[in-house]
Amino acid sequence: MPDRTGRAHTGSVRRHSRDSAESEQRQQRFLAYLADARTSDGEKVVITLVLLGHAGVYLLLAATEVTWAAVTAARVLRRRHDGLPAALRTGVHMPTAAVFLAADLGYVVLRRAALARLDQRIGLRP
Repeated sequence: MPDRTGRAHTGSVRRHSRDSAESEQRQQRFLAYLADARTSDGEKVVITLVLLGHAGVYLLLAATEVTWAAVTAARVLRRRHDGLPAALRTGVHMPTAAVFLAADLGYVVLRRAALARLDQRIGLRP
């Protein structure tokens, strides 16, 4: 789709492909690091436990968010006869939404910190 200048808008596509290429490069370096005979078994165990912990935290966060969204949607739908604004005010528990937002932000920060540390450990970045 052309932008205001008449050129095709490909900036986000380029950024996505660059991010995807960086992610693929990181994954390849990571797998090579794990397959390297010089990497100690203890190091491999630590990395595996960190990845397992990450998966558990991500699944727990995602499952609770989906459950909360479904319960909230049902609550709002039950109150729809009051009108949508009133149903949203009474049906959506804002403190819980704030907790989920904080948890998501905390997850992103910790994930980026863990990736930076892993990149440093496997030699992707000095």
